[in-house]
Amino acid sequence: MKTMFLLIMVLILLFSFCISGYISFFKFPLRDPKLKVVVFMMIGAAASAFTFILCLTVIWPPVMM
Repeated sequence: MKTMFLLIMVLILLFSFCISGYISFFKFPLRDPKLKVVVFMMIGAAASAFTFILCLTVIWPPVMM
């Protein structure tokens, strides 16, 4: 169970930061590299938190029953 949880966390982080990188480096018209990194980290953290909360509230309870 611990291994499955760790694998899910790694996949959540990978997915969130890939989406964040795509949005911040290709979709936002930002010229400053430091601002791009800050936006990348903020979107990545927000997407990770949202995906983790969604996973815990929607997916995890039916699996545990």
